[in-house]
Amino acid sequence: TPVYAFGAFVAFAVTVMLAQYLTRLIITRMMAKDLEAARNSDLMNAVISAMAEGLIFVNHSGAISICNPAAKLWKKSSRLGSSEDSVDDFPDVLAAHIKRISSEDAPDATHGEVIEFCSDGADPRQFQAKSCPVFGVDGRKLGCVIVGQDLTEHKKLEKELVDQSEEVAAINEMLKMSRVKMAQREKMVAIG
Repeated sequence: TPVYAFGAFVAFAVTVMLAQYLTRLIITRMMAKDLEAARNSDLMNAVISAMAEGLIFVNHSGAISICNPAAKLWKKSSRLGSSEDSVDDFPDVLAAHIKRISSEDAPDATHGEVIEFCSDGADPRQFQAKSCPVFGVDGRKLGCVIVGQDLTEHKKLEKELVDQSEEVAAINEMLKMSRVKMAQREKMVAIG
């Protein structure tokens, strides 16, 4: 019947229009989420790049995924200009630590372990780094993050403080000896 055919046509047309509307709505939301994810990614990259502390992210396969500019200063002097980041580009102590924490059977004691190492080159620097595992929402291990800082200035100040403390101790000892000599002279004057 014509009424039935018209009803079926209207139902089909409404279904098509509703499907188009829902598809556009879903695509618009997905595009908004993609844009938000891109902004968050740009923000995260800007924050990581601006950090004064060095940061390295080692993925579950042991490859370096993220290495900020401060961490690039940790590299061996022969590898400073390379754009690719490899575990072997870093000092032996740090490279061994990265290999140890990225292995599947790494003990939990290696996570959070503080290591100290020095860079080579004309101006050697001292660094301290600490590692921590990174887990995904599903509880699966994604890799490890290593955060470190330059201790060179701190060590210099520490050495200067120790040197000054030793100087003050030597001056105090000299003053003590002077007081003893002065007391001895006063005794001799009193006797005389």
